[in-house]
Amino acid sequence: MQSNSTDLVAVTEDLYEPAQVTEQSTELVETEAPEVPETLMALYAVVDRLDGVLEDENTRLLAFDSIDLEESAYRKAKAMLELERAESFARATQLPEEAEEKLNQLRERIDLNMRLLSTQLEAVKGITDRLTVTMKDLDSDGTYQAPYGNW
Repeated sequence: MQSNSTDLVAVTEDLYEPAQVTEQSTELVETEAPEVPETLMALYAVVDRLDGVLEDENTRLLAFDSIDLEESAYRKAKAMLELERAESFARATQLPEEAEEKLNQLRERIDLNMRLLSTQLEAVKGITDRLTVTMKDLDSDGTYQAPYGNW
């Protein structure tokens, strides 16, 4: 592979003159960066997208910010569907260590999200239970309540 380009070669401290490119100088070993398959890039993109959705929801839940759970659930479901499709690549080949690490981080973020949502649901259940008892007490005239004492 011959080139018409010239390289600069130092002649003295302050002067440079163009050097002629010879065949011998162009016979360098060309090393290319390992090419990442397109399917692996798609997997990375989906993982990053889902990670962003989860990070946003987790941050809002931890800060007690308002959150549209319906929209968030839709975004997570869509990203999970994309992840499922992209994982077909993962089953067919050996994933690089970097991909395994990304998937493990995603798994940890999903676990945190599940714990945060579970805490929210338990809080809602506790409030609902208290409201139910209060409403029953308000609606009751005391007729069916157990008598006090041991008679």
